[in-house]
Amino acid sequence: MRLRNKIHEKSIAYSLTFNDSTKTLKEEEINTLFEKIIKDVESKLDAKLRNM
Repeated sequence: MRLRNKIHEKSIAYSLTFNDSTKTLKEEEINTLFEKIIKDVESKLDAKLRNM
């Protein structure tokens, strides 16, 4: 994740763990949550996910 501003950019990394105590999460469920997190961070922090 890269935080942007007019002066410089900063790279930061996060480690996320997804779990549900009642069931095994499916890849689709995790991807949906991940995409929501990315959109929220991009809009609230003016951040952009780096190309992998």
